[in-house]
Amino acid sequence: EWSKELCDMIGWPMATLPPIVKPSAIVGKVTAKAAQATGLAEGTPVVCGTSDTAAETFGAGMVREGMGVVKLATAATVNVLSPKAQPDFSLINYYHVVPDHWYVIAATNSCASAHKWLRDTFFRREGEDGSAVFDAMDTRASAVPPGAEGLFFHPYLNGERSPYWDPLLRADFVGAGFNHGGGHFVRALYEGVAYSLRDCLEVMQSKGLGFSTARLTGGGARSALWRQIVADVLNITVELPAVADASYGAALLAGVGIGVFKDERAAAGVVQIVSRAVPDPARTAVYDQGFPIYRDIQKALAPINHRIHGFVAGQNK
Repeated sequence: EWSKELCDMIGWPMATLPPIVKPSAIVGKVTAKAAQATGLAEGTPVVCGTSDTAAETFGAGMVREGMGVVKLATAATVNVLSPKAQPDFSLINYYHVVPDHWYVIAATNSCASAHKWLRDTFFRREGEDGSAVFDAMDTRASAVPPGAEGLFFHPYLNGERSPYWDPLLRADFVGAGFNHGGGHFVRALYEGVAYSLRDCLEVMQSKGLGFSTARLTGGGARSALWRQIVADVLNITVELPAVADASYGAALLAGVGIGVFKDERAAAGVVQIVSRAVPDPARTAVYDQGFPIYRDIQKALAPINHRIHGFVAGQNK
């Protein structure tokens, strides 16, 4: 329902707000004017729909408790289905398309955006095909052993959300030596994002939430190496759906609305898994040793990050 408390804070008249309906509710039909503008058939039912992340997790098949979704997109998120909200300052709660359920999120600000930044800043030359450069970066990173020979990356290019909620944190590469080449920096970035997701997952686990299998979504999921690193760092099985984006979830939701599927769980039954990455015990053991170092670096550098912010702010006066 709409929050009277929040509306009162800004003097918003609640009578102006639209009714709240189920995401699968039919709320109208395509009008003649809309049909002419879009090419859709006049009279086509219009289903309410939902938010992008809710549709995305639904499109990945997250309809049962204990199933997770890890998103490697512009930002990265860890999502889990819950039968109740988990009000906590360290977590984000949204109502899900599955009736009487919530999906709970912890998130890191920079993921595929950090990957693109690394490519464009250090690897891509003018005129080169961006996808081909990503492939070449992947190849170089694949030749580097787990742990990137002591090179660590914190993906705080735009501050950080979970579990630090600190906009002043800054990204870093720590531990560089003459033995490190381009592939090390790519692998360290993959591992750093995965470590950040582990930071997120451990917050969830401390609240009694978690999962042993997660569906993977987002552009970063195209990298088989990155998928495996996520599996190894989080020590979970990672499944890649054939299609897992918000538009696919919206299509499934429309199917529920018009009766193609009995309900949301039945709709998720058509989701196809095309690959799985299972954690390797030896690699997971390496990352179990690296993760405390990753955290200690974050803790040590946080006050220095704040000093850097003050330094830059002072230069811009």
